Amino acid sequence: MNFLKLSFFVLLAVTWSACGDDDAVEPCSQAAWRGTYTGIIDCNGSQEDVTLVISGSGLEAITIRYQTAINSTQIVDPITPDECVLDFTDSSGTMIFAELDGSNITYTEEVSGLFSSTCTITATKN
Repeated sequence: MNFLKLSFFVLLAVTWSACGDDDAVEPCSQAAWRGTYTGIIDCNGSQEDVTLVISGSGLEAITIRYQTAINSTQIVDPITPDECVLDFTDSSGTMIFAELDGSNITYTEEVSGLFSSTCTITATKN
């Protein structure tokens, strides 16, 4: 009888520990950044709808691409966020700053040179 009680309690303990939240995502981790976001892009005063996709690269880095009705951009270099902030200059000299706030992202891209521009995306994760 004691064996049966002990078995029951062990089974109960194992079941309870297995029912934890396995899908919890730590704030600002790579998993928190990854996803598809929709919002508005403002490039030098011109606004339009945008879809921004962030994918994982390795254990911590991410890659970013976005698309509007007339433009598509992909940041080729993997970027490793510093908590909820990205501050990065890619291999072409484009400066990128992004901030993650829960399911909202603000992403700014500055291109300098002959055709300089500043684009800011404000979007929410789908």
